[in-house]
Amino acid sequence: MAGETQPPEHVSLAQRRLAISPDSATSWGIWRKSTVRWNARCLKIRDFAYIGKRHIACVSPGTMSATILEYCQLLQDMGWATALRESQLMFPLIEGLHLLGLAFIMGPVLMLDFRLAGMAWRDTPVSKIAKTFVPYSLGGGAVMFASGLLLFCAEAVRCYKSGWFRIKLILLVVAGANALYFHMKTQSTWATWDTLSVPPPEARRAGILSMVFWTGVIFAGRWTAYNL
Repeated sequence: MAGETQPPEHVSLAQRRLAISPDSATSWGIWRKSTVRWNARCLKIRDFAYIGKRHIACVSPGTMSATILEYCQLLQDMGWATALRESQLMFPLIEGLHLLGLAFIMGPVLMLDFRLAGMAWRDTPVSKIAKTFVPYSLGGGAVMFASGLLLFCAEAVRCYKSGWFRIKLILLVVAGANALYFHMKTQSTWATWDTLSVPPPEARRAGILSMVFWTGVIFAGRWTAYNL
């Protein structure tokens, strides 16, 4: 009929009957609105299903690794990180501070480790060496951590892809766990072996392991820098 809005060819028979009713324009408009609403609901359902599938996929190791790499890329693409990476003054300066902080850690730690292992300063009480040099290592650790975080942000993608960097992080965690165990367990018995020339096996083991772990941190850190 002339003047009536005709539905598309793919519309069903029931929908055609609704469209050619006496109030066809109103009926066709109501049907179109309901169809649009239904399609919108279907899209929302599909979107939620896609998000759920993507969330489940993120649990897999490969996708999780890719996600971490994406975050590293976003991190190093920040303005200040890019400026630091491209600076010919600030980047070497912060890298030098990182090495200086590491030196302030290694010096005092090695002195205490040599004493714990019974290799040096046997006539000096262990507690005296610890009280004299440990504060320097704490300050050096703060400098090393802050500068290392800045360096990582500047080259996050390269660091994440570097196997030596991952080894360095593992050794740092293990060295920290060894020091924590010593201070929580072995150090509580200082009064019984503080002045002994050769400390008990637990203390010697802690000292030797500390030397091994921190030496590994130094070598892994240097190989990380040379292979980035």
